[in-house]
Amino acid sequence: MRLTFEGVFAEARALWEAEGDTLLRVAGFFGFLPLLAAGLFMAPLPANASDAQAGLWLVDTMLPWLFGTSVICTYASLALLLLLLDPGPSTGGRLLVRALALLPFAILAMVVVNVLVWIGLLLIVPGLYVSGRAFLTLPTLAAGPSRNPLQAIADAINRSTGNGWFLALIGLMPLLASYLGMAVLRELLGMFGESSDAIQAIVALLAASLGTAALIATALLQVAAYRLLSPKQGPRQGM
Repeated sequence: MRLTFEGVFAEARALWEAEGDTLLRVAGFFGFLPLLAAGLFMAPLPANASDAQAGLWLVDTMLPWLFGTSVICTYASLALLLLLLDPGPSTGGRLLVRALALLPFAILAMVVVNVLVWIGLLLIVPGLYVSGRAFLTLPTLAAGPSRNPLQAIADAINRSTGNGWFLALIGLMPLLASYLGMAVLRELLGMFGESSDAIQAIVALLAASLGTAALIATALLQVAAYRLLSPKQGPRQGM
């Protein structure tokens, strides 16, 4: 099946209309708050830092924060995906427990995917294609029943046959929108003095908001594409 923008966005909109309130609550707690904490409390790179100081800052400050927020946001993504894939009578608590149980396998899967993408990015174009073919890895893992990360990657690649470039494009959309929005906001706020603590707090708040929006949008697009490429499920109806 060939995916289309109209079909994927219509499915994503139906999912949002059905589960939007719950998505906001889950993403707000497990996405927005960690991202905001990183923006507010991660020590910035000292001005005029030497190469040695920049290296120490990278290892001692940035990487721990990056790792922590990445793990928590992966957990948030799993919770969102489980909610969208299984919107039945499961309670929020059960979904969060299931997401926690899947987290180690999801991290392993994403490490493998990211390594493949980065290898491909050495030649630019292949990396983008790999990211598209692997775009459905997390929803495939969340839908189960296998928890094997390599099997989830293989199933995602098989499911995305004929749609690699399309999925690469829609996967980039939330990230590009977030980055562009942040760049524009930084330029606007920079007019008022970027060194101000108040401005830095506003930047952190806006960055966390945009990151959370990208997290939700990505989950919606992943599940929309996954459902459309799943003959047993198909488009969501009656919303």
